[in-house]
Amino acid sequence: MADGEVGGFRIAGLTALACRVGGDAGEPHGGGIYAYRDRCPSCLGTLAGAQLRGAVLRCPACGAGFDAVHAGAGVGGDSHLEPIPVLVRDGVLSMAVPQEVA
Repeated sequence: MADGEVGGFRIAGLTALACRVGGDAGEPHGGGIYAYRDRCPSCLGTLAGAQLRGAVLRCPACGAGFDAVHAGAGVGGDSHLEPIPVLVRDGVLSMAVPQEVA
């Protein structure tokens, strides 16, 4: 992913949104790649089509803004996105997707 790019992924039954804010994928911990569940806490819609301006990710439906670098904290509000940890294993990026408890 290039700086400022946003992409959606389906991983283990979970739809996720990932974005890069600066950094380099070769850096430890993904170098500026952040991932979140694909759900806006403000309007409960999908984040498909979200735009990233600097570090602020905007919901395409309601326009709510979230700080991608600071755990998806709402900009000007108390809502936040649900983060998914991004890991680097043997130089390959992966997401730590939580599993359902049986």
